[in-house]
Amino acid sequence: MTIGSLLSMQPTWLLEDHWSIGDSGKFRPKLTGAGLPNTEVITWANAQCKVDRGGGMVKVAPDSNKSYGFLPWQPSGVTYMEIDPNAQLVLTGPLSACTVWAFESGGTTVLVHANANTGTDWTAMSPLQKDNNMLTKLGYVNAIKGLYAAPTDVARLVYAATPGVAGAQTYEGYMGFVLGTKARLGFTMNKVKWAASTKADDWSFYFYGYNGTAATDRVLWPL
Repeated sequence: MTIGSLLSMQPTWLLEDHWSIGDSGKFRPKLTGAGLPNTEVITWANAQCKVDRGGGMVKVAPDSNKSYGFLPWQPSGVTYMEIDPNAQLVLTGPLSACTVWAFESGGTTVLVHANANTGTDWTAMSPLQKDNNMLTKLGYVNAIKGLYAAPTDVARLVYAATPGVAGAQTYEGYMGFVLGTKARLGFTMNKVKWAASTKADDWSFYFYGYNGTAATDRVLWPL
């Protein structure tokens, strides 16, 4: 059984070890300009990947006709993808201060990963610099949401409290990544029977945090 199957069935399996996402120099997904500043989109065809355990990380490499997808991050910019309705698992990361957002529009679930590198370490920033950094990422997210009709938030993850984003999950002090899993109908023998619905609320998103400075070194939060 691949790590993808394990993650899809039971995300808490991640807590058994330390993990990061890596490509070992193999996975270079094709991103294309999306008509917005500092914004790129990845199609599901280019996001499809195989997900297997190895080398202390979740390894991703391109593979066609897979139900697992990986959304890479872009330095000082934002990436997003429309998740295929028949997908089982989607991953994005690693993240150390990025904003990750999921929303749905008309039966389509969209995953966004926003970054705003500044050249200044987070701990050395003033409160105003931190606010501006977070607002830059929020601006990227809102611009993408503006491309869709009646977007409805599904999951919101920010590194630190962000003006105008009350109630979002924060993960300051952790590294991590976000995974989304599709709702399941049950099991048949040793296989998972996946829901074929396109409803956005069939998706559950989780933040897996590691290398934390808090009392617990690793955490898994539903978003």
